[in-house]
Amino acid sequence: MERKSLLLIFALVLLKIVVSIPFLTSQPIDLDEPFSIYHAQKSLPHLFSIFKTENNPPLHFILLHFWEQLFGIGALSVRSLSLLFSLLTIPILWKIASEFINLKAAILLCLLFIFSDYHHYHGLEARTYSLLVFEYSLLLYFLLKIVLTSSKPRAIHYITVGFLNALLFYTHYIFPFILVSEIALILVFYNRIDWRKTGLTAVVFIVLCLPWIPVLLTRVNSVNTSGTWVSIAQFSELYGFINKFFNDRWVFLTLIIILISLFLFSKQKIVFLFNEKKQLITTLALLFFIPFLGAFILSRFGGISLFLDRYLFFLTIPLFILCVIIFSQKGNVFKYSAIIFILIFILRFDLKIDNHRDGNKLAEYVKSTGVKTIVIAPDYYDLTFMYHYNQELFKDDYLRLNELKNGIYPLINQQTLEQLESKKELVLIDADYSFSHPTDTSLEWIKRNFTLNSQRIFKGNYTVSVYSKK
Repeated sequence: MERKSLLLIFALVLLKIVVSIPFLTSQPIDLDEPFSIYHAQKSLPHLFSIFKTENNPPLHFILLHFWEQLFGIGALSVRSLSLLFSLLTIPILWKIASEFINLKAAILLCLLFIFSDYHHYHGLEARTYSLLVFEYSLLLYFLLKIVLTSSKPRAIHYITVGFLNALLFYTHYIFPFILVSEIALILVFYNRIDWRKTGLTAVVFIVLCLPWIPVLLTRVNSVNTSGTWVSIAQFSELYGFINKFFNDRWVFLTLIIILISLFLFSKQKIVFLFNEKKQLITTLALLFFIPFLGAFILSRFGGISLFLDRYLFFLTIPLFILCVIIFSQKGNVFKYSAIIFILIFILRFDLKIDNHRDGNKLAEYVKSTGVKTIVIAPDYYDLTFMYHYNQELFKDDYLRLNELKNGIYPLINQQTLEQLESKKELVLIDADYSFSHPTDTSLEWIKRNFTLNSQRIFKGNYTVSVYSKK
């Protein structure tokens, strides 16, 4: 790689670090992050035991486990692993765009990635998403090598695709949609595919995934019988997700206006570009639309709701590449269009994006009340609360048991309420209990048997109430 490219990649990586630093510690650990952090800190046997009952593949948890062993469970520590995968994604995106389009496209693609709200927010959470994007970007590069290169791809390329598919399988259960898009790619470009080497891809993938298939089937059966918390997909979300992937609707509207204008005033160049890059555009379109529409159809009509923006934002990678193909064409009209689009995209970037939770402030307020009996509803919010309230207890292998010993009662069922009858006072943490338990009346029992003394509301519609016995 020439010196100029290396310097540009280094500058882009540095830019990503600069824009990411404010988020790493400015937003409290909350939402799904405490679940990952808590279980990742446990022993590997404990980790593998939870995957039989939880909708999470193991790879990110295992990587986070070793990361926490080295650096601890602070916000900067756990989120820096996600930042690392995001940083590693930049040279891959550069390689894709520079090799299959041009240098201008490489710069634009990396800027879109760096200033994307989704890659800035969900991509920096202590969750699996940045790992998914990193692996998917690598997969995309090798698929393009196989489909687009004039020389015959080597066997190692096919083996690498099988290996990357296995990594994706162990990273997120959205993977089947990716696999379907790859199968479609093979069918469309059957004349460019070496079928014998494709067999190597299949063998590597099956051998690596085979040990986990029974666990996956168990989880699929569980989802079929009990469902998921994700709501049924709405038609408005098809357009809404695209808006979000471009930061907001104004950026997407700007893009549409620019594309229409370019087609009207540079029709010949656009047609030439589409003919020249036909195979690349077809490949990217298949890899984007099949998972995107497949997840929607299954969530809308198939009874398994998986159409969620943070599950699918890895698809911004082929979507962004499709955009930079347009702007990569030579000519002032394309150059100025690219400048206008990227400027508006950056201006609509939310550097201080908020996770709309303040579990740290909530925990501090509970401490300030001095009340020793604490009820947490719903029960799973105890991980977030304990992370901020008492990290030593959060690290305990027998967290739930020791919570009870310390007067902390995650609300599970009627039996939990019976343990409160003798208490003279208590603090109730209502972490939007009505959302997860819309028909449950447990909180009404507390209101009937205790007198409300004070109350404070926190972000996320979370309420902390101090009660005394009637």
